[in-house]
Amino acid sequence: HGCLEVMAAGPSIAAAAIRAVSTGASTRIRELAGGRIEEITAEVVSDAADQGDALAQGLIRESGRYLGIGIANAVNLLSPEIVVIGGGVARAGDILFDEVRSTVQKRAFTTMVNLPPIVPSDKGEDASSIGAAALVFEEMLAVGRITDLMRAGGTRADMNGP
Repeated sequence: HGCLEVMAAGPSIAAAAIRAVSTGASTRIRELAGGRIEEITAEVVSDAADQGDALAQGLIRESGRYLGIGIANAVNLLSPEIVVIGGGVARAGDILFDEVRSTVQKRAFTTMVNLPPIVPSDKGEDASSIGAAALVFEEMLAVGRITDLMRAGGTRADMNGP
C-alpha cells in the first residue's frame, strides 16, 4: 500500500485505467482519450464513468473507498466540522462522493462522533493555498496572540510563540 495520495488521487485513477486499457479491458476510456493511452487522465476516466462505463465507475469507486478510509481515520481522530475534498479527484462527482460517504459511514466511530458533511471544494485549484492562509489568519487572531504579535513589532513576528 502507500499514502492516500498514491492510492486515491487523480494520477492513480489514470494509472489504473492505463493498466486496464493496456490489458485489453472492455471500456470506452481509450476512445474518449482519442485512442491514445498516454492521453488517459482522471478526467477522461470520470467522463467515461458519467457515460456509464462500468470499468471507469469501478476505478472511481475504488478511489472513493481509499479516500473514505483515510477520511474515516481523520474523523475518528480529529472530529472535524466538515470535510472538503479538492483537487482533480473532486471533479469525479457523485460516483466518488457516494463511495466516500458510504465508506466513512461504515468505518467512523459513529457512536463517538457526529459524521461531518463531506463536500467538494468550490475553490478549485487554489483550495490548499486558501486553507493554509486561513490557518495563518486564525493563529494571528487567536485570543492573546494578536497582542503578542503587536508587541513583537516589526514586520517579522514569530508565529510559533514567544
